[in-house]
Amino acid sequence: MKKFIFAVLALLMSLPMLDAQRRRSETKFLEIGAMGGLANYFGDLSPSPFGKGTIGHNIGLFGRYNFTQRVALRGAICFSRVMAADSTTGDEARNLSFRAPITEFTLVPEFNILPFDPRDGRRIAPYVYAGISIFSMKPQAKFNNLWYDLQPLGTEGQNINSPDYPLPYKTLQFAIPLGLGVKFAATENLTLGLDFGMRVLFTDYLDDVSGTYADPTALEGSGVDGDLAVLLANRSGIEQLEGTLRGNPDNKDWLFFGNFTLSYNLLDGLGGGGRGCPSF
Repeated sequence: MKKFIFAVLALLMSLPMLDAQRRRSETKFLEIGAMGGLANYFGDLSPSPFGKGTIGHNIGLFGRYNFTQRVALRGAICFSRVMAADSTTGDEARNLSFRAPITEFTLVPEFNILPFDPRDGRRIAPYVYAGISIFSMKPQAKFNNLWYDLQPLGTEGQNINSPDYPLPYKTLQFAIPLGLGVKFAATENLTLGLDFGMRVLFTDYLDDVSGTYADPTALEGSGVDGDLAVLLANRSGIEQLEGTLRGNPDNKDWLFFGNFTLSYNLLDGLGGGGRGCPSF
């Protein structure tokens, strides 16, 4: 009887240890972090993906939930700005230029090529991802040292009430994020990373350039500021260009990003089993 009681007591005393080991073996945990780096545009005003004068910046915040050692889901909000000018990247005679502030929300599953868990010595993992994003863009051009929003001006005749011209493009767009990266757990709680991604866009108007030159007379009377629309639509100094190509409507624009990432691993709660959240 005494042996039985001692066996039961030993079993009861071991349960917390077994539970701790089980919790530690669970991979689920949440990370919160920040990212920062470079943004780049490829489109009508940049004949190559990394042309001169097309490199902008990107900063953001993200959360990443690790379901297993191989699969995570990352959500992020980022703020970036890209730019380009014909004077440095392409057709100097056309003389167009732009900048575009961008705000983007992304949701991407990450697939670790190597298993990742900071608690079990699995501290480095290359990964790939693909997902969905929604972003707002604001193409702008500079005139007399002031920046003007281009979409309201309808520089390619979008505000002209005629089937010969396109409808106004949307400044809120969807995209497909694709990318790869590598993350390294410096400690159980801190993870560093490099992330390289591209955005497959469904618009050709990130730079406000896509189709043909509009009739300046019709453009002048098409909107609130028709005179400014005429000036910013054709900056070549050449008259009578209406109907000729201003851009390439057959190709959509692209975005590229390169970021450093830093995240804090919340190893308890939400299924985790590490040291726990910091207390203040």
